Amino acid sequence: MTAKIAVLSDCHGNAAALDAVAKAIRTERPDAVFIAGDLILNGPEPVATLDLVRELDAAGAKVVAGNTDIAVTDFDFAAAFPWMEEVPDSIREASADSV
Repeated sequence: MTAKIAVLSDCHGNAAALDAVAKAIRTERPDAVFIAGDLILNGPEPVATLDLVRELDAAGAKVVAGNTDIAVTDFDFAAAFPWMEEVPDSIREASADSV
C-alpha cells in the first residue's frame, strides 16, 4: 500500500509559488497535505498567501504555525525568535505589515 503525501513549508508570503503548488496538489490529489509554518512574514503577498492557505485548510490540509506566524499573530517576538536578544525593527515592521 502506498500513499501520496504533499508536505510544504516556509511560504513566506510567496503567493505565486504557493498557487503553483496548490494547482499541483489539485492535479495530483495526494492522500494528505501538510503545511508547516512560516506562512506570510517577509513575503510580497501575505494576504493572498494566507487566502490560499485557508483554501487548502478548508480542503483538508493540516496546517501548523511556525515561529514567524507567532510573531505575526501574537507579536510575541520572544517566543518567535528565542535565539535573538533583540529582534530587528525590520522583522517587527514586517510583522505589523503582514496583518
